[in-house]
Amino acid sequence: MADRPALGAPDRTQAARTSRTSTRIRASDLASLIEVEAHASACTLCRLCRDRTQVVTGSGPTNADVLVVTEAPGYHEDRAGEHLVGRTGELFDHLLAIAGLRRQQVFLTSVVKCRPNTGRTPFPDEVEACEGWLFREISLVRPRVIVTLGALALRLVTGKGERLADVHGTLLNAQVRGRDVLVWPLMHPAAAVHAARLKSQLQVDARGLGALLAGTRSVAGEAALAAARPGSGQHAFDPSTGEVLEPVRAAGDLDHPPAVAPNPAHAPAASSPETDPAGGDSQLSMFDA
Repeated sequence: MADRPALGAPDRTQAARTSRTSTRIRASDLASLIEVEAHASACTLCRLCRDRTQVVTGSGPTNADVLVVTEAPGYHEDRAGEHLVGRTGELFDHLLAIAGLRRQQVFLTSVVKCRPNTGRTPFPDEVEACEGWLFREISLVRPRVIVTLGALALRLVTGKGERLADVHGTLLNAQVRGRDVLVWPLMHPAAAVHAARLKSQLQVDARGLGALLAGTRSVAGEAALAAARPGSGQHAFDPSTGEVLEPVRAAGDLDHPPAVAPNPAHAPAASSPETDPAGGDSQLSMFDA
């Protein structure tokens, strides 16, 4: 058997690109979430596989109305094999309760499935290597609403460069693999764990999510969702009242504010570090604009 190329060998970049391309194709062909989990759990396409304890794939109902995308497993998630545990998980569950949801009702997944060393934000090539698993999960679950936690998840799902500080707690339209979806961006709960002033804003945004979901579950909500398509005079709900509003912008149209009821002044994103028993900074850059 031929020796593996040494780190930094000239052909390493091209080989990684070829592997990532073939993996995305394979992910798109997988027929079930069980298959996605099996293949993703054996993934070795990027450097994150070197230090992980385990791969943390998505979990939850296969037909969930709400799919939540966080950034990456942290230190505790890597060991528990579950997303959003500890104090961050407790706050996440609290926010779900405000929105009228329980964890068991949502499909919870992440941009990358392995913990970045020291809790840093994933590098672009790591996101590229892993995004196929996420998009296949979204395609199989077919949620009505995708809730993004943090800036990285927002930008990957919408495909736009929107600033989380500008759009959290507002309704966006996006296309994910050719399918129209509603996106509700939230700051990551870990930000509020370390910056208490953000907790009240997260609660406001969670109430808006609850009002949106109440609307989508009604007959009127179904009609409004069917009409909520970018670029064609579409309408959406005011998340505070459930009423149909004037046309909503497409995700990424920064020249026009979203057609939803204004929230109280948006708090700026946090940037303080989160304690990681392994040392290093946390993933709080995910809350930055």
